[in-house]
Amino acid sequence: MFSFRECAPAEGVERIASLIPRLTILQDARECAPLARLLAAASAIHAGDTLGALSCYHALSASLLSSGARRVSGDLWLDYLLWLVIERPHAFAVMAADGRMEEAERIAMRADLAILGELATLSGAHLYRMAAERHRELQLKPRHAKDNISLMSSAVWSGGSVRPAPAANAKPQQEPEAPAPFLSSMPPESEWLPWQYGEMELRDAFVSDEALEEVYIRLLETPDWRALCDDLWNFFAAYGCAPFLKDRLFHVKQNVLLPFSQHAGRYCALPFLEPERSALTEHAIRFMRGETAEPVLLAGPAGTGKTALALSLAEE
Repeated sequence: MFSFRECAPAEGVERIASLIPRLTILQDARECAPLARLLAAASAIHAGDTLGALSCYHALSASLLSSGARRVSGDLWLDYLLWLVIERPHAFAVMAADGRMEEAERIAMRADLAILGELATLSGAHLYRMAAERHRELQLKPRHAKDNISLMSSAVWSGGSVRPAPAANAKPQQEPEAPAPFLSSMPPESEWLPWQYGEMELRDAFVSDEALEEVYIRLLETPDWRALCDDLWNFFAAYGCAPFLKDRLFHVKQNVLLPFSQHAGRYCALPFLEPERSALTEHAIRFMRGETAEPVLLAGPAGTGKTALALSLAEE
């Protein structure tokens, strides 16, 4: 399995360019997504454009900071890769949450997990090293081609043959493209924003954390992420996907499902709401069994405990 930890600059940028376009289920199609920024940085490194590489690297860092990924691994890049796999409602997660297993989605998911597993070996320090080595390579190369006299003199002194000059009417050779502009000196690594910010820990609370923490750890410790495809299916099937991993109570506002931030608190048993509570409980049990459950309308004046009753039952 390829690793970015010990690769040459050319190998690294070529591998990045070959991996990202192959993503299907786990692709991030946003124009300013970190994956697109990484491709731009790899292209600048390959061209020897040191200034462009520095600019693309920090654009990538900015997109990682604003990606919305949960801060859990201690590394912005790894947080983003975990977000691609776990926190988005992609086709595989939705399929698993619905209790279905389609072989086509499973094959695509395994291929994408292999790609992200390789990209997980990349770090900001590795990109800096590739840019620095590429910058050094270009500085060691001659910047200008020798003229005919210099070429003939070198051939004579080295004992080689001297090629005749081309005819006057000979078609001139196509001049190579001018190299991309690059800085005369490589900016030190301290000027490249680091992606590491701490150790692996849960810095906020999700309702699925009991199982989710183990998923995080296994992804971060497993070299080949394909091995976890079936485990991820089981996780999504048990806990759902996207917002249901973080919250359990939701309300609908303008046809959008939003988490309910207000805690239900303790339910105060009111005698005149007992029939409603019994009806709600029966319907909730039928719903959890997968049976048909008719909706229930709670009606009454403000402040009589309708919302508290519904939220209390949801918590229960």
